Amino acid sequence: MTTSQPKRRAAGTAPQDFMFDAIPPRVLDGMASAADLPKVLGILAPVGYGKTVLMTTLFSRLVARAAPCLWCTLDYRHNTTAHLLTLLEELVYGHAERMHPTQALFRGDDSIDLRIDRLIETARSDPAPLTIFIDNLNHCRDDALPLLLDRLVFEAPASLHFVISSSTALPLDVTRAKLRGLIRQITYRELCFSPEEVSRLLGDRLCALIGPQGVDVITHKTEGWPAAVRMIQIILDAADNPQAELARFSGSDEDIAAFLNREVLSSLPADVRKFLFSIAPLRTLSAELIRAATGYDEAEHYFSLLLHINAFIIPLDRSHTWYRLHALFREYLLKESRKLASSASREQTLIKAAGWCEKEGYWREAIEYALDANAGETASAI
Repeated sequence: MTTSQPKRRAAGTAPQDFMFDAIPPRVLDGMASAADLPKVLGILAPVGYGKTVLMTTLFSRLVARAAPCLWCTLDYRHNTTAHLLTLLEELVYGHAERMHPTQALFRGDDSIDLRIDRLIETARSDPAPLTIFIDNLNHCRDDALPLLLDRLVFEAPASLHFVISSSTALPLDVTRAKLRGLIRQITYRELCFSPEEVSRLLGDRLCALIGPQGVDVITHKTEGWPAAVRMIQIILDAADNPQAELARFSGSDEDIAAFLNREVLSSLPADVRKFLFSIAPLRTLSAELIRAATGYDEAEHYFSLLLHINAFIIPLDRSHTWYRLHALFREYLLKESRKLASSASREQTLIKAAGWCEKEGYWREAIEYALDANAGETASAI
């Protein structure tokens, strides 16, 4: 059976070409063929972590080995389960060339359950391996999506594999899938650039100009965030003095700020943006600390929303009680928050954070917050 290519850009023709030399993600080292893939490979990370680069590289690798693959890309216009199901129907039915023509008929006005039944039946009728790539699943937002994904994962034949990218958690029964060995999830930790990968992206000329220490500085400042490394590479490549430009680089850089504003802040409701700016002064985050420091009664709701959309909030423990903001994102938020709130308001947040930390026995953090608030007497008392 030949490799099938989707017919239209809405379903994604072939994966997009990149106008720069992409660094193949090291996480692909153990994925040489479709046989190396789980039933579901989930690629979950905030924007700019190379999810599409990873998927495109894997797609090309499988196609080169004559593995049947299909690709679809979602965007803000394609944000319902019904639309995603239509794309999958077009792909799968178009791919099943040996299927009787009447089997390929589907009706968009049938129930979601009936359409899923028919899709799974079609997959079962053709046991040949098939891998379906779904890029940007996070654009699909309705209550029927978990039903679609659960049924495809747990009822479709083992020959049908899915590679899915999303900036939010996959809306399926992940625990059940883990227990049955059906899923592997790749997160930002595996997509961060190592110093060696930073060097490869910068190239020999820039590496010679900034030296190994400069590479380490970039890795530390960006925390390996691929989009930020790429931006630094562009900035330094055009700079007369790359070392001086690197020393000035922060989350306040206009390109970083524009990227974060467009990709993260612009999609959030005004009250959620205000909440995000209010927590920027906090070094670490927990729902209890946020509520005490900011006075938000709905702190847990807002914080859960930010966690759900993967807004550059990094867990610090396995129980997901404590978090921190990505360093560049926090720098950006701090700069923007100074435009919206007075220094007195920021200091009040820090004083409240110090008080909560003192009460809970986090002495060092309490002192640091008091010092950040220029409250030396409070720090001395603690």
